[in-house]
Amino acid sequence: FPFGQVPAFECSAGCLYDTMAISSFVGSGELRGTDEFTRAQVTQFQNLAETQLFPAACQVLYPCWGLMPNNKNVVNKGHESLKNFMTALDKLLEPRTYLVGETVTLADLTLLST
Repeated sequence: FPFGQVPAFECSAGCLYDTMAISSFVGSGELRGTDEFTRAQVTQFQNLAETQLFPAACQVLYPCWGLMPNNKNVVNKGHESLKNFMTALDKLLEPRTYLVGETVTLADLTLLST
């Protein structure tokens, strides 16, 4: 594992060391999306979690855990970003149960675990 990253996954085909890569590899076709469009939607939500949800959560949580200085402006910005994200997600999910299609996909699992 060249970058010393976790999680890491090793199989006969080789090594994977990225959460999205591992989940895509081990997940069933339904989890990944059943056609090109739903696979793109799953990827869209995975990227959203990685580029918007996770950084905002880090701004709030890292100071609590002592992983970065407690800068009130940064924490407040993180809270505001999380509030905006959750408001948009709530509106998106209002008429449906799952993010993509009619069953759980990696999109749901990724947002749940972020």
